[in-house]
Amino acid sequence: MGLKDRLRLLFESEPPNPDGWTDDLSVRLKGGRTVEAFVDYILAANQRGRRHEALIADLVTAFGLSNEDAELSVDRVGGGIVRAATGSRGNCPNRAKDPIAWASFQRAITRR
Repeated sequence: MGLKDRLRLLFESEPPNPDGWTDDLSVRLKGGRTVEAFVDYILAANQRGRRHEALIADLVTAFGLSNEDAELSVDRVGGGIVRAATGSRGNCPNRAKDPIAWASFQRAITRR
């Protein structure tokens, strides 16, 4: 394989992902809940000082999530907040691939 072919592979193709890895960080919410209301629920629980373990249990019960999806959701809310802390709208997460972080970013960036 020549240099031209190697460069094409490097820049024109998707990099290989390890088994099970995805860049889709969305979570399926049950009961017609919106991502925005879900993010507000997590933010309110954090503001009240809700213990992490109790919040995860709440998300599993109230939203029908697995423990893994509940943990991911809390992480992505934090991810949106951290990105918004930069003050740059260019750091906004992808709404389709990371909707929880996107909604969290929107809440946090407007409060700056």
